[in-house]
Order: sequence, then C-alpha cells, then structure tokens
Amino acid sequence: GNDQSSIDVPEIQILGLGDSFFYGRGVRHEDICLTRLENLLSHGSDRVAVKNCGVVGAGVQDVVEIYSRESASLSPGSLVLYGLVLNDFGLDMAEPIRGLNFIDINNGGYTFNPLRERSALINFIIHLVEKRQLHKNTLRAYLESFEGESAEIGFELLDNLNQLIIDDDGTLVVIIFPLLYDFENYRFGSIHRKIVSFCKSHRILYLDLFPRFSRHSAEDLWANPTD
Repeated sequence: GNDQSSIDVPEIQILGLGDSFFYGRGVRHEDICLTRLENLLSHGSDRVAVKNCGVVGAGVQDVVEIYSRESASLSPGSLVLYGLVLNDFGLDMAEPIRGLNFIDINNGGYTFNPLRERSALINFIIHLVEKRQLHKNTLRAYLESFEGESAEIGFELLDNLNQLIIDDDGTLVVIIFPLLYDFENYRFGSIHRKIVSFCKSHRILYLDLFPRFSRHSAEDLWANPTD
C-alpha cells in the first residue's frame, strides 16, 4: 500500500460554525463561502484546511456543543469562524406562522378558507393581510429575541464559546449575517449594534456583513426563491 506518512495532509486551521448560511444549503459546494475561503487561502504547496461544521437550523447552543465535539481535531492557534444569523438566539413566535411569504421559515402554506378556493380576488386580499401581519409578528419576534432573558442566555452562550476557544489557544471571529430582507428599509439594525457592542466589550473579533450585503438587493442574495 501507499506510505501514508508521506501524504501532506494540512492540519485543520480554520473551523466554520453556524447554520445553513455556512453549511451552504442550496448552494453548489464550490460556491459555499467556506469552500471559497479555503481555495482563496491555499496557494500551491501552501494549503489551509477549512472544516465546515455548519448545521442547518443550528442556534448558538448547538454551535457551542458542536465546537466542544470538534475542538480535539484543531491544531493550536486555529481560527474559529462563527456565522451568526439573527435567529440564533431563538425566536418565540407568540402566534402561529401562516402564509406563503414570510421571513424566517420556508415552505409554508395558506390558512384554510373555503372562500379562497372560490375567488382569486379574495385569496389575494387574504394573502396580503396575512403577509402584513406575519411581517409584523416576525419583526417583533426577532427584536425580542435580543432583549431580556433571551438576550442574556444567548450572549452568555456566546461568551462561553469564546472562552472555550481561548482555552484551546484559538481565536474566535463572529461573522454577523444580516437577515436577507428589505435592505432599503432594514429594521434589524439594533440587533447588529447589540452584537457588535457585546463583541467589543468582550474583545471578540467580529465582521458585520450588512454594509457589504446591503449594496445588493436582498432577493438577489437568496439561495432559493422561497427564502
């Protein structure tokens, strides 16, 4: 057989944590941001290993647990990238989510109403009413997830993640993904500011992607038309 000791396998130097934004659901492998980062940093015989541990639907609690499992495979001085999405602290939707066009959960359906089957006009009007109410409820859920006890728990978990990485002689970088929705009237800036303020006060490196992303239409950045 081959002499395995002669094969140049780079140590894992960058670990990517997060949800589907890092995992790359709906995106070709070569277009996933962590894949492109690895290709960008690797030149000739100089290879940088990037391990993508993104998991669809992962929140900050999941990210801490995933890091705890993966940390043994990291070499000292590794860089840990956490792609933080604005629902990572969890959303408490007080009302059921209905309607096809909503912000956070994909592939929903209309609420049942026999009149919708009989009249396209009535169906359209109810759709607009549901859409407006859903956007209002979703906005409130996002903002409230970064207030009170929810924020305390979420930021404590983020601090725990940072301490675990420091104890392993690594460095955490929090990459803040904006919600890909209506950049011209973006209503989630206060959440970004809270995350940035926390990172600064805890000396955590961060990168807020909103200034760069907002140069585009939010819909142009969707991986799927139902996003």
